[in-house]
Amino acid sequence: MKETYLNNLSKELDSVHAKNKEEILKKYEKRYDFGLESGMTEEEIEEKLGDPSEIAKEYQSVESDKKQNKKEEKTSYNLIVKTINDSVKLVKSSDNKLHIKFDFDDYDNYNITDNDKGVKVEYLKSKYFALNRKKPGEILIEVPENTTFDLAEITSASGTIQIDFINCIKLNISTTSGAHELGKIDTKIVNLASVNGAIKSDDINADRVTMSSVSGKIEAKTIDASTVIIDTISGDISIDATEGKLKITSITGNILINNTEYNSFKDFVKGVFK
Repeated sequence: MKETYLNNLSKELDSVHAKNKEEILKKYEKRYDFGLESGMTEEEIEEKLGDPSEIAKEYQSVESDKKQNKKEEKTSYNLIVKTINDSVKLVKSSDNKLHIKFDFDDYDNYNITDNDKGVKVEYLKSKYFALNRKKPGEILIEVPENTTFDLAEITSASGTIQIDFINCIKLNISTTSGAHELGKIDTKIVNLASVNGAIKSDDINADRVTMSSVSGKIEAKTIDASTVIIDTISGDISIDATEGKLKITSITGNILINNTEYNSFKDFVKGVFK
């Protein structure tokens, strides 16, 4: 019936937050009346006009689209980890949930937050001198496979940073004397920096890769990236295989790229390797 059809259409328009709802209803009421005047049955008219839910989709507001898209978007967090001398290890979670585990008792020196902005594990500066362990500890972070971090940023003074698994768009790792140990990394941007800690990676696939060190050695088995920039002062550089635009410099360190050796700043490397 006409009344039932228009009531259903009204409800569907409300569900999609349609603008100018009353105008839309008047338009379809007129079409309904025109069908009756033409001798059509109510069933024929409603078949011609279409299902109210499908009509409402055509008038779905931008605000409603945004709300729907927001519901469908996969939750993504930033992962920020800041330590002094503790090591950090990232592995894949076995239950698709994030877990943070400490192998030492005085973890109250860390502040942990987990909200819609991301996950942060940060050493409390006010307790800097309270850390009197004989040896550094390790923070194990089990990250879900179905979560992609916009940014994964890990910093440490002397702790080793080991990445066995991570899903992220941008990866930043920075240490003073701590080593970088990376497994297979597949992301858009990778920035690795150390003063005198070694940087070692197995397989990096990214759009852009930057590695920087003062005296630490840089080793990489495979780098597949559009742009690769590596520089050291006195650290050696050794890359087994790389593709993309390559810019590598070292003042006094030896450079070995794709089985070709370069010995000093005079042998500045810049080119395209494929």
